[in-house]
Amino acid sequence: MGLLVLACAACLSPTLPLPPPEPPRTQLSADRTTVTLDGGGAIPGAFVTVFNVELGRGVVVTGTPQNTYHAVLDVDLNNFLRNELQIWQRYGKDDSTYISVLITPP
Repeated sequence: MGLLVLACAACLSPTLPLPPPEPPRTQLSADRTTVTLDGGGAIPGAFVTVFNVELGRGVVVTGTPQNTYHAVLDVDLNNFLRNELQIWQRYGKDDSTYISVLITPP
């Protein structure tokens, strides 16, 4: 009976929220149409989404065994002063909150 109570209590304990990936290092292409992102904090096997708010599109990559992610994404700094990128990860059925990264001209 005591084990059953402990098992049920463990089911009721809250789980920690999934953390977002770390902000990436960014490299803007010479023609200002793509940005390369290299970041950490990705759970191995998690889907890391990078979404460009201004363009309304993004990419999904997979977290590596080294807890990193790498993505190349379209940007448009010729028609927009900045591009906001929202980055989050999904592992199983859990989504992290997103982080925002602003891409601006050099």
